[in-house]
Amino acid sequence: MKVSRYAAAILVSVLVVGTASVCGEVSAVAAVTPSPSAAGSAPLAASASPSALPSSSASPAPSPSASPSPTPSPTPVPVPAITYRASAVTVGWQKWVANGATAGPVNAKTPIEALQFSIPSSPWTGTVQCSSDVQKIGWLAWADSSCGTTGKSLRLEAVKIRLTGDLAANADVWYRIYAQNIGWMGWASNGAVAGPTALSLYAEAIQVQLLPKSAPAPGPTANATKAKPTYQTPGSYRKIQYGGVAQFGGCGFNLTSGMNGLKVRMVAGKMGVVQYDQSMSPLLRSRVKTFQRKHHLSATGVVDVKTWTAMGFSKASWTSIDCYKAPLRVNATMTRAQLVSAFIATAESYRGSRYVWGGANAPAQGADCSGLVLQALYSIGIDPAPVNTVHHALPAWRSSRIIATESGFEHVPISQVQPGDIVAYAIGSPVVNHNAIYIGNGQIMQESGYGRIASLHSYSGLQSYAIRPIP
Repeated sequence: MKVSRYAAAILVSVLVVGTASVCGEVSAVAAVTPSPSAAGSAPLAASASPSALPSSSASPAPSPSASPSPTPSPTPVPVPAITYRASAVTVGWQKWVANGATAGPVNAKTPIEALQFSIPSSPWTGTVQCSSDVQKIGWLAWADSSCGTTGKSLRLEAVKIRLTGDLAANADVWYRIYAQNIGWMGWASNGAVAGPTALSLYAEAIQVQLLPKSAPAPGPTANATKAKPTYQTPGSYRKIQYGGVAQFGGCGFNLTSGMNGLKVRMVAGKMGVVQYDQSMSPLLRSRVKTFQRKHHLSATGVVDVKTWTAMGFSKASWTSIDCYKAPLRVNATMTRAQLVSAFIATAESYRGSRYVWGGANAPAQGADCSGLVLQALYSIGIDPAPVNTVHHALPAWRSSRIIATESGFEHVPISQVQPGDIVAYAIGSPVVNHNAIYIGNGQIMQESGYGRIASLHSYSGLQSYAIRPIP
């Protein structure tokens, strides 16, 4: 069948109108309604020439839509919370805390002994590991979720904490220690040491945080650890123990014949016995026997804890009096000059303190001359053993003589005496029987009748040398 020119033109027009650009490709419109003038026209031959159709190589019409949006960045996975708790010596496990809160008894002068860690909900695999530097043991091996010891009263001195697995790849662990006599130290991270090491100082508390990988530290990082004090005595001289002198034994001793000290003075006061030397004299022991009979106790004349409490004294004081040590005044950051000042400050705290023969107690309770020196040494972390507060009360024990001949202290000519030196006297005796502390300007701090400042040359028998505990 033949197609007229008019019909062919309409057909081409319909085909052109019936195409559209979709996403850069040509597609045909599904149906076209013919115009009325084309009604009744013969169908388009299937063999119509392709040359009459638009070329598929022709450029499509520009798309009216905007360019595709960029792919959004994935939402960062939040770092999980870390929880932790500390066990304190003599106290036990404290409550769980999280995310930088303080675990441990700050300012309670109680060391922590162990730590535990937990990450309750983590999007990553991995654990928290810890290693601790423990008193008398040293560094313990790395362990998952905990470190330290319990039930042994061994203080924790420093820690290292790290993450493992995917947790380590996505987060950093930061931590810092509150150390004895130092306070809060700097922040350490990812296995670095935090806390004092080799200084005999203990950790009182810890703070721990998890932060995104490579995020800034949560606070200052300087002084996160300290392994060497600013000053230490040279050579073989007695060392400064910045954690304090260890507790000695023998506290809570009975008052037998000839014993001296504060407990004897207190008993003498109860028994109405006035004597200068505060010793268990025959008169005092006789009065004690009378008291014991009256209170249905064994009449030995020896004061034991039962007799002590029957006299109205507390059971706690029975041992605490014997074991008194002056509060520690030093820390590992102090210079020699500061240590000397601390030593003198303790001595001067006894100004006006009463004299107690064989006593080495707090200023409010009293001491004798070498008892004052002993407590001043304790206050800067120096242990003059075998001299201690227990031995100091023994009959015929002479701490002043032992301190004066102690080879662990430097001896210098008296002409070179400096503040902080100990001076010795042999007053009316061929041997040393009095100690004092030189405080400068020709003056000494001493216990003699009562605590007071006196001239260096107030007494006869000044020895030709001075004893220097802080060389």
